[in-house]
Amino acid sequence: MSLITNVILNMGTNTALEARAYLQRVNHFFQDREVGFVSLNNWHSFQSLHVLEVDLAVGAFNYLDLGALIKHLRTIDWRDQAAVQLLVREQDDTGFRIIDVFPERLPDGEASPQ
Repeated sequence: MSLITNVILNMGTNTALEARAYLQRVNHFFQDREVGFVSLNNWHSFQSLHVLEVDLAVGAFNYLDLGALIKHLRTIDWRDQAAVQLLVREQDDTGFRIIDVFPERLPDGEASPQ
């Protein structure tokens, strides 16, 4: 039996080098378990003239410890902490929910939709 969690990670807007480094640090969480997140920033895979303007990564994980993943993400020295978000769809959910990894870094007056 499996319990799959689908996750989209918004890493904000970075240089290509920064995005690769962030993703490598994020995937350190999965070192002994799973493949980890994969980047959506390979614009050649899209049938569009436009490229993503934000660094996104996706993954599907079996028995993901979401709390531990969030704690791990909070240990990374992100350039723009307010931009770091997870969109999470657990196996029996009908849609995604948004988790702001650093809700205390949101601009004044902006509430976290958790």
